Amino acid sequence: MRQPIEAVIFDLGRVLIHIDPDPLRKKLNTSGDGDLIEKVRENALIPQLNAGRITPEQFHRQLCEQFNFHWSVQTFTEAWCSIFLPNPEMEALVYNLHGRVPLGLLSDTDPQHWAYIQRHYPIVKVFENPVLSFRLGTCKPDPAMYRAAAESVGKAPNQCFYTDDLPENVEGAKRAGMTAVVFENADQIRRELSHLGLL
Repeated sequence: MRQPIEAVIFDLGRVLIHIDPDPLRKKLNTSGDGDLIEKVRENALIPQLNAGRITPEQFHRQLCEQFNFHWSVQTFTEAWCSIFLPNPEMEALVYNLHGRVPLGLLSDTDPQHWAYIQRHYPIVKVFENPVLSFRLGTCKPDPAMYRAAAESVGKAPNQCFYTDDLPENVEGAKRAGMTAVVFENADQIRRELSHLGLL
């Protein structure tokens, strides 16, 4: 018999907060080197940054060396954090759930992005114990991430619902014992949570 779901855990980027790479793309392309954003986003330095294995300063320096950028740390940080946009429908859903069911946040992110999001997106203050990759020293779909997320809401993994925009992360959550779905939109998540008796 399946355990009843007693907590809801969300991914951050492309779930609670929209990501629009265009502002960063425009800043990168001032170098005249085509569509640099794909090269940057696929760079092996990013998983190291997200896992806390290199500092933001090391990331900036090594990226500048690789791509011949001539940006100060401040200029780079502003560009790096220009990708986020609010998701009002998901914010409304989270505030609706707040106080009714334990809520968790599970995100692969880096210190610069997290600091920016904390300043500009009050919704993250709802999550008392966010589980962040750069703090934990690993990234999804490492089982340690899902165990930590379940612990952050005081529940067993099989008592948790999780949603993420990446199928491989959803599969990781399922392997850890969670009920999990690939995120599409707020209406879909409302339907899922209603089906589970949480709305």
